[in-house]
Amino acid sequence: MKELYNLIHPSYGDYSRLDDELRLPLRKENHLSITESELPFLEGYDIFKWSETFYDKVRHAEFSLINLLHIFEQGINDEEWLAKGRGSVRIFPHFEQKDYFLKFYFDYYVDNFFYKVSSALDVLSHISNRLYNWNMHKPSFEKCWNHKESESTVKLSNEQLYFALREIIDKPIYKDFRRIRNDFTHNHPPSSPTSGVILYKDKERPVTNLGGNEYRITKSLSGDHIVYTSSGEIKKMVLEVWELLIDIIDAVNEHMR
Repeated sequence: MKELYNLIHPSYGDYSRLDDELRLPLRKENHLSITESELPFLEGYDIFKWSETFYDKVRHAEFSLINLLHIFEQGINDEEWLAKGRGSVRIFPHFEQKDYFLKFYFDYYVDNFFYKVSSALDVLSHISNRLYNWNMHKPSFEKCWNHKESESTVKLSNEQLYFALREIIDKPIYKDFRRIRNDFTHNHPPSSPTSGVILYKDKERPVTNLGGNEYRITKSLSGDHIVYTSSGEIKKMVLEVWELLIDIIDAVNEHMR
């Protein structure tokens, strides 16, 4: 077991190597480049503290990203995750103890990565809310930058920033990020195979009784309805989401005034 734990903790050299491969435009003063000279002292200080919180969450996301990349490098044998037999299926047919162990921690860091990126984006909404005096109740990144209800207010405050962020939000990877983050939080996590069982509420056979209602079950013995996202696919997505986050940071540093 000790050998397995050694696999999930990158050495200083591995951590530094992976860190160097990620582009993170941190500034020396460790906060967003917002012009604060014209703001009252307390408002400027408040925005500065929100800026520190933003980069704390970005660093937490980076920490999770480096760890999941290191774990992925150790090898998780889930490229072929479904094996069909005569009247049965096998999930993770090539898994050994090491693979189950690595996947557990890989999934943990993936979940935390998406959570921290989403949280960091919401902090940007708090900064904008204070900077532009929107007086928005419980602002979120989606509420500020991706809702028709707030479009005119946000655009009038800073048109350049609005269109720069809209261009990023319209990318397919942003929509994928929102979907997979929602699935990890509220639905079946994409990194776990589904049951493959589909329930239809009708009178065809076979029928089962659930909560007083009759449903027809599509059996999963064929494996046709089992859904799973492999570690390689998730790794590709988190790297794209990281680049998306960096693009947002660049846009904010260039246009948020």
